[in-house]
Amino acid sequence: MNTKRRIVIILTLVVFAVISLLVVATHDEVVNNTDKLSYTNTQLYFINVIQQQTLDRLLHHPIEGLEQSMYIQTHSGLKTADFQDVQTRGELNNAGIRTTADDTITVSGLAQLLENIADRLEVPIKTIDDIDTLLVLLSKERDRSPVDTTSTSGTRINIEDNTQGGLCISAGGT
Repeated sequence: MNTKRRIVIILTLVVFAVISLLVVATHDEVVNNTDKLSYTNTQLYFINVIQQQTLDRLLHHPIEGLEQSMYIQTHSGLKTADFQDVQTRGELNNAGIRTTADDTITVSGLAQLLENIADRLEVPIKTIDDIDTLLVLLSKERDRSPVDTTSTSGTRINIEDNTQGGLCISAGGT
């Protein structure tokens, strides 16, 4: 295992440990400005995995954090509309000075991203398996062959390219 990969794994574990400690320390509530947000295990899992997948697929590793364009670049099933109301660090910057970190997405922003994706695809997110299914769909290369995936919660999800070159993802019962 090369040194870069070890460092990425260690940093990921540290970030996950810090997030876990924050959640435990605040009784499953993370304070963000004046709003209290509680994150479920499925949200925390999504946040951890999508960040790690994005870092693994990028040709570079940003110091400041991950931005919308990086997630879209590494997950072909994501759409710009999925990032509606997704919080970035710039929204928390009260100093009025623009920094390179302002476009990075916060933890609560990633929780909102999950909600937006689930709403767009009309996929209920109840289990870790549902998150895994969703992440597989978001990572599929755009090709002409349909992918049929059924999550353990029984939601059947189909993904295929339409004739205009856009990605068509649909969900329905089994």
